Amino acid sequence: MNLFGNRNRVQIAPGGRRLSKSERALQARIDAAYETVTGPVMYTPAGTPTGYAAAISDAYAQIPTGGHRVTVMNPKGGVGKTITAAAIAHHLAENRGEVVAVMDGNLHTGTLRRRLVAADAAPKWPMLELVEQIKVGTACPEWGWLGAWYDYVGRLRVFSNANADPSLVESMPGDDYRMVLDLLSRAAQVVVQDMGTSITGEAAQAALAGTDTLVLATDLTQDTLEMTVELVTALAGNPQTYSAEPTDYTALADGRYADLATSAIIVVGPSRDEDRDPVDLAPLLDWLRAACGAVVLVGRDQHLATGDLIDWAKVDPTVTLAHLEVTGHVAARFPNPPRAARVGDYPGLPRYGLDSPDQYDARNEAAGIEDTRFAADEGIWTP
Repeated sequence: MNLFGNRNRVQIAPGGRRLSKSERALQARIDAAYETVTGPVMYTPAGTPTGYAAAISDAYAQIPTGGHRVTVMNPKGGVGKTITAAAIAHHLAENRGEVVAVMDGNLHTGTLRRRLVAADAAPKWPMLELVEQIKVGTACPEWGWLGAWYDYVGRLRVFSNANADPSLVESMPGDDYRMVLDLLSRAAQVVVQDMGTSITGEAAQAALAGTDTLVLATDLTQDTLEMTVELVTALAGNPQTYSAEPTDYTALADGRYADLATSAIIVVGPSRDEDRDPVDLAPLLDWLRAACGAVVLVGRDQHLATGDLIDWAKVDPTVTLAHLEVTGHVAARFPNPPRAARVGDYPGLPRYGLDSPDQYDARNEAAGIEDTRFAADEGIWTP
């Protein structure tokens, strides 16, 4: 399969030179990984043409009303959470049929928009402003209406709190974050969340409560892997610690997130200490492989390390391959059980401020909009 020239593919031989044997082998693996985007449904984790290839399944997977929510988090900063969230969202959006949104859930120093959106792009309204629209009942899960709040990058929709007052962002209540997530989950079929380090904070708790797939981004250093193990044990309801002063995970250690913990995808980025031999970290990695759904190691990439706008064509092919494997694990979880109970959970959001489906229909009729997606008999949005 000739993938050169395709905007979604990795070109590993610039200038048109003939590929070496090792490059051809790598290209074959990349071809197989990209096939996961539109290929068969079954997933096998082995690195074979039907391994990575089968992970991302068919376009337009049978995702129920309410969307599939992917949450990327870790209690330590600087371990690659934003890059991981951006890569998952990018590969899903560019290579699948679903509408994909990514939101910056880091309420402290979120950098998602800077990594994905050009610096000279017109500013968009922050998610904080969207909360007010939801509360007064004027918000609508339609992309035409939501256009003022998101940047459109390729086929990916990017939501953030850029240009908002940092003090207001940091104090964003969990219920407000949940309202935004709920609304976007009705507009998009897949929502990827890039969370901050405050795992027990209100926003993180709101994100976890609605998570379908959990991705824990870490790196190849002992302290970060130990923190990741501690978080997994807490989510599983049996908190363990390596520290004399452990993090208080009481708010999430009651076992309700056990399924998320055991199915979590662990993304291990490169060590911050290039001179360190990672062999002694094998027991931690082996524990995570046994306890969680998957562990994927991601190599070092100079372009991503700059911290600037990501040009996916400049990312090292082996790093892209690892990101594709992560995305494959995510997409393998897509056909998930319906969760219609999410609809109507939060004050101000059901029916977007309208007292009844009849009033909703009346407003659309007056505006000349034909929209029959609200199922009045079930109280849920239908695709």
